[in-house]
Amino acid sequence: MAAEEDSACEKAGTVKRRTPSRGCSAGNCHHKIETGAEEEKMLKNRKSNRRLRYFLVYTILYLILAGLLVLFFRLQNRSLVYHADAWRQHLRALAYYGKWLRGNLWHLLHDHSLTPQAWSFGLGYGADVLTTLHYYCIGEPLTALSVFVPERFTKYYFEFLILLRPYLAGLSFSAYAEYMIGRKQLHGTGSCTTTGSGSFPILCGVLCYVFSGTVLYLGMLHPFFVTPMIYLPLLFLGVEKALRERKPHIFLVTVWLAALSNFYFFYMLAWMTAVYALVRVIVRTRGEQAIRNAGAGTAGAGQTHRRNCASWIPEALRRLLQLLGYAAAGTMAAGAVLIPILVQFQSDPRNATSYGLPLFYEKEYYSELLKNAVTFINHPLYDTELCLSVVCIAAVITLFFLRGHGQLKLAVIGVAVMLCFPAAGYVMNGGAYVINRWTFAVEFLFAFVLTVVWSDEQVRFRGKNIGRGLAFSLVLVTLALNIVIGYVRIPAGENGGSGQNGFPSEFADGQTAEEYMTAANRNESAAVTQYAEETEAPAFYRYTGRDLTYNAGTQTQTSSTQFCWSLANGSVADFFKALGVNEEQNFSYTGLDDRTALEALAGVKYYTIAYDNDYEKQFVPYGFADCGTVEVWNPAESLQEKSGAEYGDDSWEPVVPTYHIYQNTFALPIGYTYTGFVSRSAFDAMDLIERQEALLQGVVLEGEDEERMKAGNEERQKVGNEDRQETGNEEGLQVRVSGLEQEQPEFSEEKCTYTVETGDGVSYASAEADDGVSNALEGPAAPVADNGKEVSAPCFRVTKAGAKATLRFEAAEEAETYLVLRDLDAGPLDGKDGEGVKDGEDEKSDTQAEMQEIYPIHVTALRDGTALTDKTLNYKTEINQYYSGWKDFAINMGYRSHGADTLEITFQSEGVYSMSELAVVVQPTEEMMRHAVDRLVCTMTDVDLHRNPVSFASSEITGTVNAEQDRYLVFCIPYSKGWTAYDNGKKVKLQKANLMYLGMPIEAGNHEIRLIYRTPGGTAGILVSLAGVALIIFLCRKSAGGQRARNCNPD
Repeated sequence: MAAEEDSACEKAGTVKRRTPSRGCSAGNCHHKIETGAEEEKMLKNRKSNRRLRYFLVYTILYLILAGLLVLFFRLQNRSLVYHADAWRQHLRALAYYGKWLRGNLWHLLHDHSLTPQAWSFGLGYGADVLTTLHYYCIGEPLTALSVFVPERFTKYYFEFLILLRPYLAGLSFSAYAEYMIGRKQLHGTGSCTTTGSGSFPILCGVLCYVFSGTVLYLGMLHPFFVTPMIYLPLLFLGVEKALRERKPHIFLVTVWLAALSNFYFFYMLAWMTAVYALVRVIVRTRGEQAIRNAGAGTAGAGQTHRRNCASWIPEALRRLLQLLGYAAAGTMAAGAVLIPILVQFQSDPRNATSYGLPLFYEKEYYSELLKNAVTFINHPLYDTELCLSVVCIAAVITLFFLRGHGQLKLAVIGVAVMLCFPAAGYVMNGGAYVINRWTFAVEFLFAFVLTVVWSDEQVRFRGKNIGRGLAFSLVLVTLALNIVIGYVRIPAGENGGSGQNGFPSEFADGQTAEEYMTAANRNESAAVTQYAEETEAPAFYRYTGRDLTYNAGTQTQTSSTQFCWSLANGSVADFFKALGVNEEQNFSYTGLDDRTALEALAGVKYYTIAYDNDYEKQFVPYGFADCGTVEVWNPAESLQEKSGAEYGDDSWEPVVPTYHIYQNTFALPIGYTYTGFVSRSAFDAMDLIERQEALLQGVVLEGEDEERMKAGNEERQKVGNEDRQETGNEEGLQVRVSGLEQEQPEFSEEKCTYTVETGDGVSYASAEADDGVSNALEGPAAPVADNGKEVSAPCFRVTKAGAKATLRFEAAEEAETYLVLRDLDAGPLDGKDGEGVKDGEDEKSDTQAEMQEIYPIHVTALRDGTALTDKTLNYKTEINQYYSGWKDFAINMGYRSHGADTLEITFQSEGVYSMSELAVVVQPTEEMMRHAVDRLVCTMTDVDLHRNPVSFASSEITGTVNAEQDRYLVFCIPYSKGWTAYDNGKKVKLQKANLMYLGMPIEAGNHEIRLIYRTPGGTAGILVSLAGVALIIFLCRKSAGGQRARNCNPD
């Protein structure tokens, strides 16, 4: 019976230890035990030596192939830093993360506080450090080591991580493959063993995995995209260990680290692990039940047999719940990061945007996908990267000719189907938009299939050294060729590159540490900071300008209007949408479209232009005084940069960046006040230009805050302004209800009567506007699209890219000129919603543009035929992954003492452009900005930002306000629930004011204002993390105790 149990356990994949028979003598037993211990020790030593040899071989091969990769960059004097996102976001985030960690250590030692200073003014208008930078680096164990890396060496550490992550992914793949193949763990998948073939199968699989498309392409552009490749094999290994050996340690720790490292990829890993665990639990539990039924002789017992066959379901559910408990514990342990991210994600503007979901991809996608499967030259749309070795593809084909391996065959079919339908990319991306960044799982699967097929006894060359050697050599050669061919030549236009010098040409120049620091700080942020220090600027100021550098304020921690990070503040996006600001994306924006009123309200004190010429100066808004130019760094220490030359030419010259600085005479300080308010309903009823003028006259309140203000106003009128009262809210805080007057804003903007002239390739149709403004029309009398349906007026039908329409009107003096488009929509000429592909000769050649559905509208302002300024609106439809949902735009064509009399609209793509209103509006600046002067009457003074001297982060702001009457205090800080206010030591509730800022009502008198910031969800996250860590320790100790009990009582 014992032999039968051992056999059953062996077949079921469990190890059953046997005890000596009672009939044996003590001496014989002792001798057998000693012999067994020696054999076990020898096996362990042999296994350790084999693993060490494998580790050395893998390391050497990885260094050779990785060295080949780096060689192509070094030959072109290129770094491993991608010139776009990596330079703009990833590298800056890593550099600041190290500085922020060092700053918090200083805060701990100097201020004796464990509370991190979590607010950064250098992240656009100001943002939370954790929630903004987590996606890029915060939480990942490898990037945490940046605390020990000086800022000037960050670039080297960044490049080191690019090479380290794939290497670690290979080690985790090796651990999983060795466990599954070496121990014959694949039940029902054929006969697999590494006996006789050594570690060659695993080595081939791991090299295909770590030099796949995700690493070679996406991982070079976005290095942290490789991080989930480390965790995926470990999660699967953890599932196997928990099921087979009841050891959840690996699974618990990996879940915890994966959740800490990146919430975005953790979501994908959770889906993948859930499916894997479900399949493995069902297969294993059913297999064990079948063996028990066969051993108990119940196979022919009729109803009893059916009952026993179904009895595996409770056991499977128990195991799934157990794994779910482990996953919950690991996830809870990461709560300090995950909960604040989830809180922020609720207000993220991208989360609130609805994107279109097509049933199929474009036809170009499928053809490019097949090419990309075996080459590194073609890169399909939607980040779908495979780039597998031809040996790997051959192994997948071979798999379907082998007996068994049912689970792997189903998995291959499943991922193949997922690659064919956009719905898979939509779901794996959290329902945000269609993107296939989950394909690292496909690469893992195919690499593992190669390992399994190679190890299968059915493969003929198994055991033959020549055959194995040739196949292994073929793997190395194809991987090397992928690197060589893909890096030597990349298609023109890929990622905005010319394609002339291969993939490395898309990366930043190779630099020393000193050159990196110079390059990182040669921007307008450094220029503004330098000028502000020289002129003793106030504690708080903000800058904007032309051609702003992405996230430049991260290094100097100077607040600006530029922001480009994946998680953004939804209040800022709401403000942009309501004011019709000409920005393309709700998470990446540059400025306030040079609108004088909005820049005053935002506390913008400085305006910079990088190119000191007459053309650039025309964009400087009204009220900005010329302060001269600033050189950012010494020309003697400047980088030698290329000047209009291809790589390899000798035409080099030193470049000394200088910036022209302008100072805003209307800039409001960090805290300013109102004596009246505007209701949100009245605000929404205004047109776009009226709204900005209303914001200068009364604070815009909404919801309960608006109702409280109205109630306070009514009460004041009843009691003759003799009493003031306070009302409580559900949080137990006191909310002052002051009797501010409800403003009736005055407007000075004027709509111009204009005529429309159309050129070749564009026709125009419009119904008479509601306000009686008449337009001279070109085109059909009734607006009709190609599909015969009526469209909203006005409507432009563009049949030729580059076609122009001209609006002529009477010029205004001392005013800003706006082109207003309300309810803008654009689509293809054939009228197909969500499809940009036209039949026959109308089909566009640029498949990327087709996919994204971008309709650029270029506007040029002219006076007497002379061009003054020009701006572009890049309108995106709902199938674009960067779709914002914005439909209303007020494009500011600039301030002029002698304004424009013509607006020339160039439609850069074919299509139908419709809108409910097309207006030309002029806004007299002097009359509008007199309201800004009123905001300077009572402001917050003695401001202290309490910045950390190392990281310049903050968690506290203090100042004083002396109000001669009841007022409303607005802070030009983006609204966040993390802020708490204290007025003369008394805690008060902060409100959302002017759509995106913080605000609070104050009574007449002196006020000591103190603002405290804590990351929303931070405290709850820490408590959940502590509970999760305690639960992990408990589960690990319980598992260890159970293992010891099983060892002591094997029977």
